[in-house]
Amino acid sequence: MVPEVLGSLPLISHGGDDDNNNASFTQHKMDSEQLLTCPYNESHQIRRSRFPYHLVKCRKNHPKVANDIRVCPFNARHQIRKAEYKHHLLHCEDGKLAAEGGAQGAGEMSRPEA
Repeated sequence: MVPEVLGSLPLISHGGDDDNNNASFTQHKMDSEQLLTCPYNESHQIRRSRFPYHLVKCRKNHPKVANDIRVCPFNARHQIRKAEYKHHLLHCEDGKLAAEGGAQGAGEMSRPEA
């Protein structure tokens, strides 16, 4: 497997006929086994399914590196060096979804009147 650096999980359809469900399950299994490179220690290759847990642990273990890393406001799996942060914000796929209103939780945030 070729490791991917800080990607976002593709959407998987879980509806439809059995063939589509089997294909979705296989795709999900492949996605969860995909290796990602840790931004705190590049020798760490982590399965996508374990990546969020690893990030929390590794951030605590490498505080000097953590000072140079920013977390994307659109996807916490995206942890980027400060020098590349502005570029990431301009090109982040999750940020584009939020701007289009397609991200979960995007939209009106005011409280309804009683």
